[in-house]
Amino acid sequence: GDEVITSRNVRAQIMLRDGTTFAIGEKARLAIDEFIYDPASGAGALGAIIRQGSFRFVSGRIAKTSPGNVKLIAGNTAIEVNGTEVLGTINGVSDEVILISGEVALTSLGGGCGGGAPQGDIFSVDAGGSLQSNLSTTESSSSSCSRSLVRAGFGVQVASSGHMTTPGRATAEDVDTVVDAVTVKP
Repeated sequence: GDEVITSRNVRAQIMLRDGTTFAIGEKARLAIDEFIYDPASGAGALGAIIRQGSFRFVSGRIAKTSPGNVKLIAGNTAIEVNGTEVLGTINGVSDEVILISGEVALTSLGGGCGGGAPQGDIFSVDAGGSLQSNLSTTESSSSSCSRSLVRAGFGVQVASSGHMTTPGRATAEDVDTVVDAVTVKP
């Protein structure tokens, strides 16, 4: 339930006990909704929400030992992580998600694809240790509501209407802009 909010000229990097790393830029909002981790087995669950700003996420041990138990909400996009480095910018108008390594499954929650920007307690962990999503989404037959990113350097744009673009190669400038926005500088 912890939330990290940065102001102007402030950036932050957070490392969780399993090695998962979040870096966020100026005027960002990140909530760690659920985090359970057993260092002995590497098992656990992580559910986090990036509500605003630039971010970089690098998965840790949980994603390796408990596939499917790491999920992010980035603006109006649900991201299921599978051993991944992903970055993006959430601004509420046209969010961007770029895969750097690994794989992610994306589902749009905005507009005609779902219930809009998530609020409140989004994730819970059941008695068996599985991460559950408490999102109520609208079933949509639209092919623009979900995508998979499986190639490094590819990304999508997600409009507030819910429409998600077909994955395309991100430019070096797009990647550099986000990396510069989240890099903690002395």
